[in-house]
Amino acid sequence: MLEPAITTDPVRAVDQRSVRRHNLSVILRHLAANGPSSRAGLAAQTGLTKATVSSLVGQLIERGMLSEQGSRTGAVGRPARTIGLNPQ
Repeated sequence: MLEPAITTDPVRAVDQRSVRRHNLSVILRHLAANGPSSRAGLAAQTGLTKATVSSLVGQLIERGMLSEQGSRTGAVGRPARTIGLNPQ
């Protein structure tokens, strides 16, 4: 029998929150230690998926902890927006 995709199990919900908090700290510590980076760069350097990094960075920008700090032009595709710690 398959388990439902959404669970009301409080232990599992706590585990998910703990993982998210840990991943948020991974992003913040990485940027503090290494300086600004693109979302794709953060994903490659931290081992998190691009989707996870995008979600976490969005949350940290909303909280005012990170800001978009410019663009980097690569060889192909649209320019990557650089993310860094909010100086304010």
